[in-house]
Amino acid sequence: MIIAILFVISMAAFAQFAIYYWRACIATTLSETVSPRARAAAGISGSVIGSHDFRTIAKVYDSISNKTKHSRKLRTIRAYYQFVEKLGSIVPAAASWAETEMAMCSHYMAVQVDRLLDLGLALDSDVTGV
Repeated sequence: MIIAILFVISMAAFAQFAIYYWRACIATTLSETVSPRARAAAGISGSVIGSHDFRTIAKVYDSISNKTKHSRKLRTIRAYYQFVEKLGSIVPAAASWAETEMAMCSHYMAVQVDRLLDLGLALDSDVTGV
């Protein structure tokens, strides 16, 4: 019985650590700037990437990643965005927090688009010998 309790407590602590680590990895991209090329590809004209830009950026990511090995990536960030979006609409007290989290997800996705665009340019220059 004690072993089972210790196992459950250990798994809960591990899950909590994994979530904190995952969020920290996403938060580190907030310091990265998104290139004008990626903004143009997603149709973002403003200087700030907002929570409402996520789906558009995700569509751009999907259209780019179909040509590379990166397809079907980022399921977790999409699921997290949808969860936070629902939570923010159900719980009015969490709406402000949800907006911030969704904007963070949008920025993370835009950084991933930027990286794929850079990778595509690097591959093109390797092929053409530039």
